[in-house]
Amino acid sequence: MWSLEFERWTGWIRNVRLGEFEVIRAIYAGVRGENWETFRSRVTTSHQCQQDDQFEATWTVEIEEPAYRFEGRVAGNPDSLEIAIRGESSSEFLTRRTGMCVLHPMELAGLSCEAGLFDGSKIQRAFPIDVEPHQPFFDIRTLSYPTGTASVSLEFSGEVFEMEDQRNWTDASFKTYCRPQALPQPYSIAIGETLTHRLKVTRAGSVPMNASVPKRLSISEEVVSIPRLGTVADEVREEWDFVLDAHADNPWESAGLGNLAFGVKFVDINRNRPLMTEWDGVAFGASPQVHTTDDRSIIENTHTLREVCHSAKVLAEGKICAVGPLRLRSSRQISDDRIEMPIGQVWCLASIIHAAIGGADAIAVEDAHACLGPLRTTLEILRRSCEGTFRPYHSSHPYEFIGIRLDADRDVFINLTPYLQIVEIAGAEVELEPFAILEIG
Repeated sequence: MWSLEFERWTGWIRNVRLGEFEVIRAIYAGVRGENWETFRSRVTTSHQCQQDDQFEATWTVEIEEPAYRFEGRVAGNPDSLEIAIRGESSSEFLTRRTGMCVLHPMELAGLSCEAGLFDGSKIQRAFPIDVEPHQPFFDIRTLSYPTGTASVSLEFSGEVFEMEDQRNWTDASFKTYCRPQALPQPYSIAIGETLTHRLKVTRAGSVPMNASVPKRLSISEEVVSIPRLGTVADEVREEWDFVLDAHADNPWESAGLGNLAFGVKFVDINRNRPLMTEWDGVAFGASPQVHTTDDRSIIENTHTLREVCHSAKVLAEGKICAVGPLRLRSSRQISDDRIEMPIGQVWCLASIIHAAIGGADAIAVEDAHACLGPLRTTLEILRRSCEGTFRPYHSSHPYEFIGIRLDADRDVFINLTPYLQIVEIAGAEVELEPFAILEIG
């Protein structure tokens, strides 16, 4: 009936499913500093117990600086899940957000959602299809939305919650979080101050028994143009279609693609929409580490570029959509060593594929030095296409593996996980090594 993953090393609850449908992507508690920095935490204790049709897990998360401690508990039975987070501070500090966050899958876009508000009223609207620039729901007490033949209801307590479309920052989710943005920020947490946030998730309607979905890739008829590929450097690089100026306020001014309205992130463009009669298109930077830094979230967020580029193309009224600098590192990092590792290569290629499917016309990968090493070899897979197009494969498990067909007889398959994947392709089984890119043909 219910299934979920509890990450003992992070204290996150992930992949909450009702039958075969993912209803919540993640539940976690975090502390953000006065400049939105996320403080590092570690799980110090955890216990799990499962008996018959009930289960329970408890854990403790500690942050050293500032000194903060969360105690968490999740318990479930066939009808409901209950999650409780209790936080207590041993130091005084300024924060932008402290407490529980709930991530809803971006695949809910277009589905109807009913929000029960604290004043007793209700609002019904769909999860936005195009990336919503501002919060779709405020003053949330409950949320209800369909999942297959059933529906789920989420009841929040402990504080006032609201929802934002995290695709604005290229996260693969809608996020319900506490402390409304309209309240004064940053705010102070006092020594000894406690909080308790609770979430109860209940189901309604019949849920079929979980059925194993075969791991399969099947070719589609869609034809996608490969974007122009560039990098960021201080000098001309003949091996790339264009180069962005790393020191310019608008790095796209010298890229030779026209006069592009630029945002450091997509949210900058989406919330301050340019008048397209004055521009040749839009461009924006992107990183998968605006909110989280773990491997799983980084890979999940590659999928968001498809949705963001589609929305950007609509905003640009069909004119140029450019992505870059596309960087693995966060804005607070000088570099991220994973860019040279298999996960970095998988992240880069998957990001470009999803952005291309969304309609991106040009993409610039930030790290010029990395582009001379393993990452350049990865990008060359696309540059060797004779026709400048690819056909995507339909994936039964798109967050685990994807594939594309280049030209007539060359396939590229990508394992998005740190686990061996055995996938059926055209009636044959293919093994994909962890974080591997397999080129056949």
